Amino acid sequence: MPKHDDIEGRKIPILAYHSWRFSSDNYTDNDHVALTEDLKLIDEMGLKVVPLSMALSEAKRPSIKYPLVGLTFDDGAVYDFKVSADSPGTVCPGFYPVLKTHCRKKSIFRRVQPWLHATSFVIASSQAHDQINRGHGDDFNWLEPDAWSDSWWVDAAKSDFLGIGNHSWDHNHPSVDTVIDSPSGDFFCVNNFENAEKEIAVAQHELKAKYDIDCPYFAYPWGHCSEYLSEQYLPQNGASLGLLAAFTTEPTYLTRDSHIWRIPRFVCGDHWKSTGELAHILSQAR
Repeated sequence: MPKHDDIEGRKIPILAYHSWRFSSDNYTDNDHVALTEDLKLIDEMGLKVVPLSMALSEAKRPSIKYPLVGLTFDDGAVYDFKVSADSPGTVCPGFYPVLKTHCRKKSIFRRVQPWLHATSFVIASSQAHDQINRGHGDDFNWLEPDAWSDSWWVDAAKSDFLGIGNHSWDHNHPSVDTVIDSPSGDFFCVNNFENAEKEIAVAQHELKAKYDIDCPYFAYPWGHCSEYLSEQYLPQNGASLGLLAAFTTEPTYLTRDSHIWRIPRFVCGDHWKSTGELAHILSQAR
């Protein structure tokens, strides 16, 4: 079981999910099923879900006498916020409704999970959304034609359970005419000032100017974190952009010694594929 009495050496797992993963109703292929079951497990094991801001502060200055866990959602598909209307017979209730339903079932006063909150990392470019939607193809035939959309971001940012984070301008996605002249499907190539400005700074400004959303956190697409971004660009420019931390997909725990521009995360479907495997990860939290 997690250690409730040892908060001085915090180990906080930050979990990452993808709402476009619901090709079947199996836990291993459906992050909506996984999130629903994982929230039950988190309750049973006595952990408290906290916003990223609280996780980061608790790692440095512990004060809550519970083991903690953070929740993040990557890529910004509309299913982060709403149910799928186009996949009858497949479980896709939407991540935000899952959070609300879980909290409502437990207590209207949020006694079990008083800080329940997650961050959705979204792709800022509307042109990229259109191209990703067109590029789904048969490999993603369970997705709706507008699976990527910004229609829900403002409501999510105003909600009690969900915040918005920066997941780059276009993810350097293979389906997109990307803004950087580098191989698509690779974010390690964002390793100079020009590319970093196009992918991170422009996205940060767009989210504020167009949607009035302040994004204090950035998540590297695919978890690809170049040394230039974590050691030069973000330390030198992150604060002026309004960024406080950046998140990778390195499967380990947030601690007091974690690099603020390389915060690790465990990814559902990659680093755990069952509640038993997640229980092992959570058992080391404190």
